[in-house]
Amino acid sequence: MWAAHWLVQDLDGETLRTLAGLDGRDPNEVRDVLAEALADTGTPMPSRSDAVKTVYTDMARCCLAGQVSERWLVSMIEQLVIEEDDPGEMLAAPLGALYGLDDEWGAGWGRTEPQLIAAVQAACAQQVALGRNWLSCASRGNGVMGRQARAEQPSQVGQQDESDLDG
Repeated sequence: MWAAHWLVQDLDGETLRTLAGLDGRDPNEVRDVLAEALADTGTPMPSRSDAVKTVYTDMARCCLAGQVSERWLVSMIEQLVIEEDDPGEMLAAPLGALYGLDDEWGAGWGRTEPQLIAAVQAACAQQVALGRNWLSCASRGNGVMGRQARAEQPSQVGQQDESDLDG
């Protein structure tokens, strides 16, 4: 999504055009061209730590703002951690502590839904407090988890609709 915005802003490069044309279903395709596409824009490749902090803080802000549900956030954290070869840093962040909640939520054992929602909101508040200096989803418009990206993400990555996650 960012690649398309950069092209509109007159940033150009062959790899940036390639990245803008990807549908996001294959994360390996994106990873293969991302560093070079960022170089096309003069944007340095973020460190792993900065990337985790940025994405988690953005997701937390969006959840606290009511732009994504707590259930959706837990499902995304689960997916991110499962797909990572070395999730240690992801698990150490406040949102990383939500890993495993997807099972509790989906299976109906353990805490009640209001308790799970409260746990997610508390983790989001902690994450935002740690990432206070990072840009918010609102200030980036259609940033990491901006409105347009959220609207398209479930179909792009083959995710279930949020209503399918309720039971």
